[in-house]
Order: sequence, then C-alpha cells, then structure tokens
Amino acid sequence: SDDDGIPDGEEDSNQNGALEIEETDASNLDSDGDGIQDGTEIGLTEPQGQYTDTDLFTPDDDPLSTTLPLDDDSDDDGILDGNEDSDFNGHVGETETDPNAIDSDGDGIQDGTELGLTEPQGQHTDTLFVEDADPSTVTDPLSTDSDGDSINDGVEDENQNGQMDTGETAADNADTDADGCSDAEELNTYGTNPLDDDSDDDNLLDCAELNTHGTDPLNSDTDNDGLTDAEELNTYGTNPLEDDSDNDGINDQQEIQTHETDPNNADTDGDQVIDGQELLNGTDPLNADSDGDGVDDGMERDQGSDPLDAESNTPAEEDEVKSGCATSGTPTGWWPMVLLLGLMRRRRT
Repeated sequence: SDDDGIPDGEEDSNQNGALEIEETDASNLDSDGDGIQDGTEIGLTEPQGQYTDTDLFTPDDDPLSTTLPLDDDSDDDGILDGNEDSDFNGHVGETETDPNAIDSDGDGIQDGTELGLTEPQGQHTDTLFVEDADPSTVTDPLSTDSDGDSINDGVEDENQNGQMDTGETAADNADTDADGCSDAEELNTYGTNPLDDDSDDDNLLDCAELNTHGTDPLNSDTDNDGLTDAEELNTYGTNPLEDDSDNDGINDQQEIQTHETDPNNADTDGDQVIDGQELLNGTDPLNADSDGDGVDDGMERDQGSDPLDAESNTPAEEDEVKSGCATSGTPTGWWPMVLLLGLMRRRRT
C-alpha cells in the first residue's frame, strides 16, 4: 500500500490491521520519519511484491549496510538517519556521514557533537548521545583532523564534548595560541606550549624566536648574558645569541647595567683601548684620557707612559734639561774646559 517495497502483510506481521510496536507502518513508506523509506532501510534492492509503484520505491544501493526502519537515529549520534544518508539511497557517499556509525571518522567524537548538536534531531536517540558543549565551534565529522595540524580531533578535544576546555588545544584551529607555529609543531618538534604564544615569557612570540631571531623559545635569555632576548632585540640592539656583542671582553648586561659602556662598541671612549682592557688596566672606558694629561690612553700605552699618571708623560725637552743636557745634545759641563784649552794655546804662541 505504501510503495516502500515491503508487502503489507510483512509490515503488519500479525495481520491484525493494527500497528503494533515492532511493526513498520503498512500505510507509511517511512515509518520512523527519518527520510529513508522502510524498504531501503532494510536493504531491499527491488520490491518484494507485485504492485509497488517503482517510481516511488527507492532501492538500496548498498544492501550490505542496513538501518533501522523504526529508529530515526540508528547510531544514536543525534543526527537523523536521513540527514546522514542525505540522498536516502542506503549507501554512504563520500560527503555523507554513516547512519550506522556514531563516529563516522573514528576520531573519538560523535558525529552530532562535531556538527554542534545540543540535542538530538529525532525522537529515538539513545542516551549515548553527547551534546556539544560549545555549538559555536564545530569540527568535521568526516575528518579525523579538522584543522589539519596533524593532531587527531579527539586528542585535541580530550573529553570529546565539542568544547575547548582548560588544557586542551582547539580541534578547529591549527595554531591554538596564534604564535605562528602549529600545535603539532609546538608539541612534537619544538617542545613549546601550544596554549601560550610566548612559552618563555620573554615578550617574543615562540615562532618568531624559532624562525626569525634564532633564539630559544624555551629560554628567555638565550645567550645567558643577563638580558632577555626581547631586551636585546628591542631595547639595546645587542645580539641575543652572543653574550658579548662587541667582543670587548665584557658581558652585555654588565656593560649596560654596571659599567655604562656601549655593548655595541668595543671602544666606548674611542681611545684605541677596548673597554675590557681598560677595566683590566684600571683606566676609564668612558674617558679617552683617564689621567687628564692631554694624551689619550691608547697613545700613552703605545709610547710607554702611564695612562693613570699625568706626570709620566713629561715633554722630552724638560727631561733633557733636568739631566743637564742641552737641546743640541752637547753636555753643558764641557764649555769651560774648551775655553781653558783655547787660552793655554795662545800663551804658548
């Protein structure tokens, strides 16, 4: 009577004309109202009787898989069988979820939960159904990895409730913390925190440290010089990969915070003596002429005088006078003897 391919006597199995609990309706080709004909649900590829209108009857394209003609949600995932088998032909197409599988893609999350259902679509869904705790976010029930980050949706949504709870990465966002690296890269390659865009709290994004600066996203001070990587890059312009950026023998942090020298200039005062050597020598790396004698520390070093003693750099003329020598180099004590010898020669003649 209903052209679903099942003889009326099969549907009214006790032939009493009354619709019993376990019987399909002989006057309704879709007894459970899920959109799929009763005959298609039980796997009929052709009508069982002689009077079925073949224009109305839909044969099952996959009779090896059948659904329940008295249950509008055969797999209890909250989705009507006819919404899963959207062309109602009994075959699971490439873009269809499986009305016989509560989790079509096998990622651990029910199809209905992935689609954002907060309640079942039909009347016969069992308590197995898990409602989506956050229907504003949905995943793909036909993909085990909806966001393409190489982590299974059911692993990211650990409790499979459709919501990103504390400690979980987002199953619908490949880069949960938006730091430029995928969740899988952070977890499996770099060891950074996929829920924290700055794992070492140095004010640099993890992926920027890895791909741009070459710094360690798990160490806020990559070169261990006492300055954070961000301070070196953004404040002082020093090299976060080198603890002594100007190679003057002084740690960058000490130059800035202790000695007030320039960590990017090995010779802060320009006296041709590097800052580290000046500190060892006791000269002032911030003053080119430490003893104030008018001669730069580097020049005093080269000529052998003491850059910490202004008197050690006395002009040469003064030294010669003090030692009793004329500027011509002739000893001043010789002149009286020369005059005496001249007088003696005149008397003899």
